[in-house]
Amino acid sequence: MIEVRLFSRDKKIGNFSIEELFLQITLNLQKRVKFHHSYTIKEYNLLKNIFLLSKDNSKINHVTGDVNYLCLGLPKNNTILTVHDLGHYENTLKGWKKHIYKFLWLDLPFNRVGNITCISEFTKERIIKCCKIDPSKIKVIYNPYPKEFHYSPKFKINEVPIILQIGSGHNKNVEKLILAVKDYRCKIVFIGRLSNITLGLLEIYNINFICRTNLTYQEIYEEYVKCDLLYFASTYEGFGMPIVEAQAVGRPVITSNVAAMPEIAGDGAILVDPTNENDILDAIKTICDDETKRTELVNNGLKNIERFKIDKICNSYFELYQSIWVK
Repeated sequence: MIEVRLFSRDKKIGNFSIEELFLQITLNLQKRVKFHHSYTIKEYNLLKNIFLLSKDNSKINHVTGDVNYLCLGLPKNNTILTVHDLGHYENTLKGWKKHIYKFLWLDLPFNRVGNITCISEFTKERIIKCCKIDPSKIKVIYNPYPKEFHYSPKFKINEVPIILQIGSGHNKNVEKLILAVKDYRCKIVFIGRLSNITLGLLEIYNINFICRTNLTYQEIYEEYVKCDLLYFASTYEGFGMPIVEAQAVGRPVITSNVAAMPEIAGDGAILVDPTNENDILDAIKTICDDETKRTELVNNGLKNIERFKIDKICNSYFELYQSIWVK
């Protein structure tokens, strides 16, 4: 049986997306792959982590994301690094911090491994452009949506339309949603802790909203079922899992025409300019008022999620593991 050692970031509150992704993958592949799980000791003890890993003699090593530096202590040919996005480098850092980060967190690890996987063609293109990495060593393997997120048909829009927004970080672009609906009767359900700035805007414009945090996957699924549409017009995403989750449940999606979002959404979403609140409002009105368009988006979304089924994604990882194992 193929054996793979998974290396993950240190467990802490707020870390769950990558962990949940690879939990799904390991459970699906457990009859074909024996996984050994390793977590970093502490994030601040980087050199100690690298030194300990240099003694590892596993046949296949897989660094699952957000701890790229671990690759510096692992043998090149049998190590895989999964890259989720370059958002922190491209959108947050500036000046000398950006240059140092690129060298230590991107350039060195990317060149130190034999195989890179990333979760979208968009992320692959950014890796190639920013870090000049040989495209042949990069394989795109999409994220699977949770199998618990099954289709739940909805035949009528609520009298007060419910707009679901997943995530509350700066890139999630929630302020533009607020400005878009300031004169439109609706209710926004936010999943994620809101900033004081966002709360201030909601109060200024007297927006009808609720905010929910620390939800289980089942509770998040129930919010998808109750909503009329998903708003996910971020300014940057390496993938955009809520797009696929909403499509799996059978809800129309509004997302951005930038980054990975058009690639992931396919024909199952209305694409908007995330900087234009009028564009966003027009999309909301179209979904709420046009039953034919709404049905078209839902049907296209259900076709689109075939690309993100867990068996398909796991087979791609298994084929990669197998190619390294037999060498």
